[in-house]
Amino acid sequence: MKTGLQAPLTVLPGIGARRAKTLEAAGLSTLEDLLLRLPARHEDRRRLPSIASLAAGVPATIRARIASARVVHTRRRGFSFVDARLEDETASLRAVWFNQPWLVRTLEIGREGFFFGAPRETGGAARGLKFENPEMELIGPDAGGEHDPIHTGRVVPIYRSVAGIPGRTLRRLNHLALGLAEAEVQEILPNEVMARRGLLARGEALRNAHFPEEPAAPGPEAGRGAAVRRLAYEELFLLQAGLCERRAERISAPRRFAYDGSGETRRGLEALLPFTLTAAQRRAWDEIHADLAGPHPMNRLLQGDTGSGKTVIAALALGLAAVSGRQGALMAPTELLAEQHHDRLKDLFAPAGIKAVLLTGSLRPAERRAVLEAAAAGDAAIVVGTHALFSRDVQFARPGVVVIDEQQRFGVSQRQQVRRRAGDPDTLVMTATPIPRSLALTIYGDLEISVLDGSPPGRKPVRTLVRGEEDRERIWAGLRREIARGRQAFIVYPLVQEGDRAGLRAAVEMQAQLAAGSLAGARIALLHGGTEREERRRTLQAFAQRALDVIVATTVLEVGVDAPNATVLIVEHAERFGLAQLHQLRGRVGRGSERAWCVLLAGEKVTEAARRRLEILASESNGFRIAEIDAELRGAGDLAGTRQHGEDGLRAARLGRDTDLLLAARADAREWWGRLAAGDAAPGRPLMESIARRFGERLALPAIG
Repeated sequence: MKTGLQAPLTVLPGIGARRAKTLEAAGLSTLEDLLLRLPARHEDRRRLPSIASLAAGVPATIRARIASARVVHTRRRGFSFVDARLEDETASLRAVWFNQPWLVRTLEIGREGFFFGAPRETGGAARGLKFENPEMELIGPDAGGEHDPIHTGRVVPIYRSVAGIPGRTLRRLNHLALGLAEAEVQEILPNEVMARRGLLARGEALRNAHFPEEPAAPGPEAGRGAAVRRLAYEELFLLQAGLCERRAERISAPRRFAYDGSGETRRGLEALLPFTLTAAQRRAWDEIHADLAGPHPMNRLLQGDTGSGKTVIAALALGLAAVSGRQGALMAPTELLAEQHHDRLKDLFAPAGIKAVLLTGSLRPAERRAVLEAAAAGDAAIVVGTHALFSRDVQFARPGVVVIDEQQRFGVSQRQQVRRRAGDPDTLVMTATPIPRSLALTIYGDLEISVLDGSPPGRKPVRTLVRGEEDRERIWAGLRREIARGRQAFIVYPLVQEGDRAGLRAAVEMQAQLAAGSLAGARIALLHGGTEREERRRTLQAFAQRALDVIVATTVLEVGVDAPNATVLIVEHAERFGLAQLHQLRGRVGRGSERAWCVLLAGEKVTEAARRRLEILASESNGFRIAEIDAELRGAGDLAGTRQHGEDGLRAARLGRDTDLLLAARADAREWWGRLAAGDAAPGRPLMESIARRFGERLALPAIG
């Protein structure tokens, strides 16, 4: 059996096979896993005031004797409480525990203990202070009056419950884990890095991160002592070293074919565009063109705000592959977006004789066979589709460039699958969700990054308003005026937790209500994820031709719909959406030269957090700044791409807070990896094993070392 930090959790008292399985499902299998799940905060419970000095509502730890204890059964069925009296040399205090009758067996008369809680006033005949459900830690009869407390009388770690295990139990388990493993903790970071950054030893950091002797200093770095910084740095170093491994694997592969990099070919592709590239687009195109002329396959991220023109750059890359005798593929997360990409590419490249075909899950069998045959024979220069592009029966004759649009919806493992299926092609991944620098360096540390930080000329910022139910009629009146001016609008309804059915019901009902009432006479259509492909195509085509005034939709509109004449977006129940999603929806309007409006119509019950999100969106139009705020509010999303908010796969580090540590760890990891590759540094087995164990699966790393 493994020992030290790699020992299984079953070595801890109280962790049997069933509980261990539950913890494993939550990502906790070893003592190291447990100890790297740090406390949410600490409470200073060291001060031991006398009972006589307690104040109502002020949390305190007391050391007291048990003077009496009994179980009280009430007339209320199934409800009882333990009623005890605690005393010290100054006074006595009542303590009650609700529905825990077994506690009375531990409350031995005369036994001492530590009790923590916030006393409250009681009325009636028993006027005075009392503890309700205080945390309790009794001193054993064989302790000789001395006691090393875990739950009280010290700086106490406060844990969030996990897998149904409460914080108090986790505190005990962590204390036991430290006792078992602390003497065997191995240092994993290189010695020169430890010295350069002035880091605590790993064992000391683990001990102090959980059970410090002193509380953290107040201020913006509260809870950020040297111990937590050490563990956060370690985590980021391991991640960046793993990214170095993935990058080294990529650039070790030589290019197997060459593209036509002549200036004449490049100018010919740009001449197909109906407009001139912006400065930001030209810079990104230069970088991609250089990649395709380089000695190794391209692996680049192209990120930019909504409407910044990423698709144009992707089209040029796909076009270069086509004129060089290779095939290109573009994968989108939804059929709606795939259809629009296909239509644009087909129209753009038709004059050059470059054939683009569409492959989605909703094609009829005969249509699918024709597309598969065209891809396998090489007749289709560009294949556009959803994840169906990389099913087993899809073969490319001469794969070249693969573009993954809105790639954050696919994740790392799916990016790797795409590369394997296409035979290690040149890969361009795109996102219209601006990514904070710290997150980009973390998730995409193995990619080169291009940023489109400008908008096409002539576009005006979308004015965003937050409104409530009382403003509903004014909103419809304003929309009627825009329709009368020949403008168009989107009205979006949320998908609720129960699934599409509830969300679609709202959209369908509101389309009928608006058509019969507030927007009577307007040409209104319905669009949602369940709309048949041909109907969806007809609806968008009619909207593009201005044969419709309003589209009532679900969040199927979030990406990819380009309608320059649309000047109004109304989002109903806007409080149900996240910041990034609202910003993406807002990007559906303001794509022409006219002033556009986004109205965030909130419901009657709006939480403070939701209200803050709406106010942020109303005051901020910069997508990158919104992304920074969103990461701070929600968390950064899972590194493997399976979740896009909340836990980011990091335990000690926080991307919105630890940018300085990230940059330091990135520099150190790259320097160390370079020396390792040159043979000037020893691999260090504990470090190599930690990289593979901690991030190998997430980053799809091969065996390191």
